[in-house]
Amino acid sequence: MFRVLIILIVFHLQSAAYGIDFNTYPNLKTVENYLAKTAEDYPEITKVASIGNSTLGQKIEYITISKDVNTPNKEAIFISASHHGNEKPSTLAALRLVDYLTKNSEDGNIAALLDRFTIHVLPIVNPDGYLESNRLNALHIDINRDFSYPHRSDQDSFKSIEAALVKNFVDATNLKGAIAIHSGMTGVLWPWAYSEKPTKELETFFNISQNAAKSMGLNLFKQSNLDYPTDGELIDYLYMTQKTLAVTFEISDTHMPHANKLNPILNRSLVGMLTYMFNILDYSQNMPISNNSNMSNIFTINAH
Repeated sequence: MFRVLIILIVFHLQSAAYGIDFNTYPNLKTVENYLAKTAEDYPEITKVASIGNSTLGQKIEYITISKDVNTPNKEAIFISASHHGNEKPSTLAALRLVDYLTKNSEDGNIAALLDRFTIHVLPIVNPDGYLESNRLNALHIDINRDFSYPHRSDQDSFKSIEAALVKNFVDATNLKGAIAIHSGMTGVLWPWAYSEKPTKELETFFNISQNAAKSMGLNLFKQSNLDYPTDGELIDYLYMTQKTLAVTFEISDTHMPHANKLNPILNRSLVGMLTYMFNILDYSQNMPISNNSNMSNIFTINAH
């Protein structure tokens, strides 16, 4: 609680960074340039790489942020966005997190986070869909329904190049936390999406999801299946394979709100992601994740 409050005191939303205007939707080249410029300006804590190319040959790039960015097998948190190409606010939310972490990397709280974890941010999982503002990929596959889960094998999944590339990346990464950012509703959801049965980490999922949701002034936090049942989501795959405390952030009531609506959406999303990551930090240090029910007022005031 104390750690998060300190962040809020210094929090402010900048309107632009390296060609990214957080009040408009960037194109693919602008995002690529932003990642490259960030890595150029913060070479000691960042690097950019690609997980491969999309169906139509677009690079799928991610940025890594850490105090020892080249250390292999370090515990990690994975942030992914624009699984659906018509959910572009998610990309801006991911980039806003990159902007904040790099510019505040010496802050005691952020430094502690970057000392402990490698943070991988993949701002556009579905560049072909993003290019056309289309939910699906170029082969009309919903990438976030294409992952394996307990009732479907790898062989019967990963029909999309993009999901297969994400699988290869996360399988080689020691993930302790993950946020899949989406838009079209608002709330925080946890596994399972395919089943109503609870996970063994139900209490932990409940607390970290409630803390994140309340920090954003949101009231929806629940097991994903109990909100809307789906098969093949990334969060189920990550929990099934690594017991990652993976959650979905739904950050906007509409898929692509008007640009003049973006500022408060990105503001509260950043606060929510930081809250989540600090909860994962506490959990990794064997500290209990409590239900901080009094967070709501503090975060609501600071999220607008």
